[in-house]
Amino acid sequence: VSLISGATLFASNRLILLKNFFQNKSLGEVLLSHVGNVPEETHLVLIDSQIDKRTALYKSLKKSVDILAYNDLDGRALASWVQAYATELGADIDASTASMLVQVVGADQLRLKHEVEKLRDYNHQITTKTIEALVEKSPRDTIFELLELAMSGRTKQAITTLTALEKSHSDPFQIASMLIWQAHIMAVVQTAGSMRDDEIAKSHKINPYVISKTKRLVGGMSRVKLTSVLKTVAQLDITLKTNAHDPWRALEHTVLAL
Repeated sequence: VSLISGATLFASNRLILLKNFFQNKSLGEVLLSHVGNVPEETHLVLIDSQIDKRTALYKSLKKSVDILAYNDLDGRALASWVQAYATELGADIDASTASMLVQVVGADQLRLKHEVEKLRDYNHQITTKTIEALVEKSPRDTIFELLELAMSGRTKQAITTLTALEKSHSDPFQIASMLIWQAHIMAVVQTAGSMRDDEIAKSHKINPYVISKTKRLVGGMSRVKLTSVLKTVAQLDITLKTNAHDPWRALEHTVLAL
């Protein structure tokens, strides 16, 4: 209370940051009773990543403070941002290449910024070839490659890729989660019928570049084969949730089954 209501003799303005206040109910109640008494020269900033808009605290605060939400961008918005930032730097990247960069790097906007700057320094025309040559793959892209190797019968290479992930101390449960998500995308793409890539992307909130890659993976695949893939991946999910004494071996068994 003294912090937010007191004045200072040493500066004309004060900035106070209060983090994760929603996690402390008693603090929220105190804050509500004093937020109207904050001096004009004091700027109080409340920061929380887990705000429950259903609570009385949020509804009451909404009447007294300005609320700004900074949400993570989805794949389409990130690709648009990549294009805009590249243009700002004097570089050129088309929409499909920007989507590819987002897929390779992931949703980390700060890393995307650095990658765009690096690619611009190499060549003002950013292409798929320069991305493949200069940008390190994200785990999600590696999982697609793993699935592609396994399903095309290149078992030795698939196991080598999985072993490399294990040796790099990746989280096996995260790897399994990405494998399950990729199988879900395969089902979405194959059952989409005549829908265009952009329509599938918008409807299911999937990166258009991922859809185009997945189409290559499921091209010519029968419903019977797809069902078999989904059952194999579903069994991995069950195994990890009921008997995960060695998740890497469960992943290895899944890759071999695929």
